Amino acid sequence: MEENSLEDYGKQIFDKIPDIAFDWYARLIPGIICVSLLVLVNYINLAFISSNLAITVLIAYLIGHIIQPFSSGILQKKYPKLKGKKGPLLSKAYSELIGFFSCLLFTFLLLCYKITNQTILNESYSIENYIILGFSLILFLFAVDLRKKAYYRKHLGQYSEKSKKSKKSNKKSA
Repeated sequence: MEENSLEDYGKQIFDKIPDIAFDWYARLIPGIICVSLLVLVNYINLAFISSNLAITVLIAYLIGHIIQPFSSGILQKKYPKLKGKKGPLLSKAYSELIGFFSCLLFTFLLLCYKITNQTILNESYSIENYIILGFSLILFLFAVDLRKKAYYRKHLGQYSEKSKKSKKSNKKSA
């Protein structure tokens, strides 16, 4: 009986903070991935990162907060079906889609920055930087496509469940 009350208490807390999944999937995790890319491409010392882990996570969260509105806006402009009220499953799928698109957008911007610096400032970068960023772009592009398909699949599933319920209620009333 205590398990149910503890579970109910957890649900109450989660209902009070409805955007916690969005914060996690669309801001914090993409921010950590973006900081990891920055560390890999710029050869930042891992000892420095690990000694300042709290600051690194805070910076990652801030990067996620900065990049997320841009990625949300771009996706909603390109795919109008993403707008509207979302249920719990759609909200999680939407958050994951935004998160992967944020990583894609950040990687693209980082690649543009590296190319611009090499072209204009004649800075030399190793080919490994471009391989890492190119592979990341392809990976995030693939992930965005998969998450978009999953979102639409869940979106259609939600509407089919509503139509099934309305058909059942129409049959009962007839």
